[in-house]
Amino acid sequence: MQKFDKHLLLKEIGVKGQEKIHNARILIVGLGGLGSPCIRYLASSGVNNFCLIDDDIIELDNLPRQNNYLEQDLDSSKVEISAQLIKSLNPEAKIKLIAKRLAVHNIADYMANYNYIIDASDNFKTKFLIADLCRSKNKTLISASFVAFNGYLSVYKKSNSLPCFRCFHHEDIDTTFEKACFRQGVFAPAVGVVGTFMAAETIKEILGFKNSLAGKIMLFNFITNNHRVSKIILRKNCRCRS
Repeated sequence: MQKFDKHLLLKEIGVKGQEKIHNARILIVGLGGLGSPCIRYLASSGVNNFCLIDDDIIELDNLPRQNNYLEQDLDSSKVEISAQLIKSLNPEAKIKLIAKRLAVHNIADYMANYNYIIDASDNFKTKFLIADLCRSKNKTLISASFVAFNGYLSVYKKSNSLPCFRCFHHEDIDTTFEKACFRQGVFAPAVGVVGTFMAAETIKEILGFKNSLAGKIMLFNFITNNHRVSKIILRKNCRCRS
């Protein structure tokens, strides 16, 4: 426990809280600009159980915003290099690697043994798939997105009084919008900030902090530095209402 002495000094964490962090079982989808800083801080904070899902290999244009990876890692699997990083930060960690894309036929099996699901994916098809299953299986979901200079982060839990991911994003979102997002690029330092926030919110959920982002959304604008938290409105005609 000496390694985590600065956590132990915090009355909000202490020994019992650090044990909760050690015992948390976390599945993370997407090891890019958001996922990279997120897993770095979760591993260094003492999380001992991970499942990493990403079917990508490391490419040159990943490096500015995905700084867990080096040029020597080009063409390597993101899950394999990420696992090496986690082990270097936390040798006790147990890590399951899945170098496949999530699909309807495999997502339930992958999620079964994990309590906290982190969605750092980069497409809405995957995000809806993750969000729907998390709600049906009563898993805590930490979800974020980032494009250009703007990002958002929220937490979703199964509750009749809380909005779901589809309350925020209509399921008929136009695929042309998603393609337009990819053409806008990403401001490298800012996506790392949001990924770090993902790690912080995940640990707060593990510890049971009362000021959860569930039912709210944190919005980031790195042009104006206007970062704010707003409520997500329950949509009456959303499928979570039926």
